[in-house]
Order: sequence, then structure tokens, then C-alpha cells
Amino acid sequence: MVTVVKSEWHQIERRFGFEFDEDIIAEIYPDLDEEEIDEILEEIQNGERSIEDIIEAASANNVDLDWDWLDEDDMWTDRKGGYEVTYEVQESQEVTELTSQASWPVEEYVSSTKNIDGEYPVTDTNEDEGEESEEVQWPFPMDKPNELKPNAKWPFENAVKPEDDDEDFLEDLKVLEETIEADSEETLPNYPAGEYTIRIWGRTREIGVGTITKAQYDYWSSEDHEDDLADALNESFDYDEAGTPPEAQFEMPYYEYQDVESIWGFDTDDTSMTIEDSEGNDIYSGDLASFIEEAHGNNDSAWDASEEIGELYPEHFEKGTYVFWTQGGKGSCIQCTIDTDGEEFDPRKLKIKTYDIQGQSLTSCLVYDDVELGDEGMDNDNWRGQWSEFSVHKVK
Repeated sequence: MVTVVKSEWHQIERRFGFEFDEDIIAEIYPDLDEEEIDEILEEIQNGERSIEDIIEAASANNVDLDWDWLDEDDMWTDRKGGYEVTYEVQESQEVTELTSQASWPVEEYVSSTKNIDGEYPVTDTNEDEGEESEEVQWPFPMDKPNELKPNAKWPFENAVKPEDDDEDFLEDLKVLEETIEADSEETLPNYPAGEYTIRIWGRTREIGVGTITKAQYDYWSSEDHEDDLADALNESFDYDEAGTPPEAQFEMPYYEYQDVESIWGFDTDDTSMTIEDSEGNDIYSGDLASFIEEAHGNNDSAWDASEEIGELYPEHFEKGTYVFWTQGGKGSCIQCTIDTDGEEFDPRKLKIKTYDIQGQSLTSCLVYDDVELGDEGMDNDNWRGQWSEFSVHKVK
């Protein structure tokens, strides 16, 4: 059995482990005998076989590789830009969990805190005894970041602790200290108990995914007819004049095709937002992204202010044929009223639920104090459709 560690390089590294044994290799390569399977395992162990090729073969044969997440701490990462994936063979036969410090994002504070190989610290090795020490912990007192804690060891593998007069080291620690001080920036205060109205509006989308027949997919995915797909789904296409076969014609308008997915919301990064108290005074006016930053602070990641409840990528649909449509526009989006029931209004309790729509964050609803808020419909509704997109997809 050979253990392979997959790393996803987001803002920080995320590590996953998977154990390749004889059974899983036999599933991936069903035509191989036992001797050939053993050879593949040996090649993986020696780094002579590409992990990417094995994963591609597994996908081709519908073999799921259930990677175990090794990091204990969760993290926020901007998925919009994608991320790089690398693989390495684990030397031991068992996948061991990393400590909570393994994904310690110190590069945000000080550049020299990586070791000389550019890696984050996991454990500290005692060369004399050949044993690993306990988990690496933050070695500097938070109130005195230029000093090591009592009995603390220099935590970076393959690197020695700089001398106290090392100017570069001391300068980096000074930057760290200043950063820690800056982290205590002011955030939005709490407001008196009462009723508050939240309005958010901006670029809006209504999205639907529905199943279609193979004949419909074959016809409307061809170069001769793909430009007419929007007219056909908007019931403004002359099937008789075009000679469209009956089995390829759509029997419903586009908005009826949503048996697979039906999503509504607004682009998280393109909004206007106000919060009004019971007297009609605006206590906040800006946009959603700025509100999250001002309420939670720069260091409180967006993970704490949002929950991704789903994602939508056509290539991830189950096997079949589909139509995917989007109707977009501008105007009213969400209006909610909160009664704090005698408690102060805490901006940090106001959060959002989102969808990942092909890399774009779509906010679908608001949450306050872990309770989903209903949309009352905005005053002076002026929503207007401005654009639409239609496509058909086949997933093998």
C-alpha cells in the first residue's frame, strides 16, 4: 500500500491523503494481473509513475478517489481564480494528520518565517535523539513578538535561529509586531435594541437547469442551430420554417426548465446596501463586501461571514443532457426586517448564504444570529431584465 498526499495551493496549502492499495489499483486498471498491480504500487512509491495519470485513469473508469483532508483547521480561500494541485508520495505507510499549525499562514505577517526550503513548520526534530518533538506552537509571546517563549525552540526545520543582532530577522519581527497592532482595527459597533431594515440590491440573476432529451441536445448543440437556441427557448422560433424535427423541439419556455436546479440571487461583488433603524436613519450605507469587512475586520475572514450552500458547474452534473439558462438584470433584490428582541443589533451576526456559479459568488439570502431572514420584497421594485444566456450540455 502506498500513500499519496494531494496539496491544493490556495492562499495557503491544503493537504489531502489517499492510500493506494492492490484493490484500488485493480479497480483503476481492471485488465492488470497481480504482478502488474504490484509493479504500479512500487512505481508510485519510487516516484516513477505520474499520480496525475493514475487519477485520469480512475476518472475514465468511474473510480472515485476519496481523499482524506489532513488539515484540522478550515480556512477561507478565494476560489474565483482557481488553484494548483500537486501530489507527493508519503514515506510512511500511514497518513498522519498535520498539526493545527501546519497551515499556519505566517506569510501574511512576515516573510522570513518559512524555513530555508520555503515550507511552513510542522514539527521540530531533535537531531541528537532522532525523535520528533510535540506539535509546533506559536513560539513568540503575542505581547512581545520579538522574544521567544520560555524553553521555546526555533520551530523552523532545516534552519537555525538567527542571532539576536540579525538585522533582517529583527526587522521582520518588527513588521510582525506592527501587523498584530494593526489587527486590532476598529469595526462597526453594536446598535441599540430595536427594529432594523436591511436592503441590498444590485446585479441579479435567476438560474435554472433542466433535463432535455438527447435529440434536443444533438440538434441545438450543432453549429447550424446553436445561435437559435435563445429564440427557441423564448418561444419565438419558427420550427416549421427551420424544419426542426418534432423530437428536437422544446415544448416549454426556458423558465419551465428547472427540475435540476433553480437559483436566484445577486452577484456578491456588485451590490448597494443600506441598514435603517426604526426612526428611518441609515446606520450603514455602502455595499455588501465593504459591510462584511467593516463589521468583521480585515483579519476575520469571509469564512466567518458567509456560508457557501452549493455550487453550479455544468461539467459536474450527473450523466445526462441538460439546458442551462440565466436571466440577469438590475434592480431590487432583498429587503429584510430584524427585531432584536431587546438585545443590541450586532453587525457581526448578519451573514450571507452564497452559491458558487462557475466561479462567481451569488448571494441568495441573509442570516441574522443563525436565523435565515425572509425576503419581504423591496419598496419601489424596479427590477428589469437586461441579459440572458442559454446553453445545452451533455455529461458523459
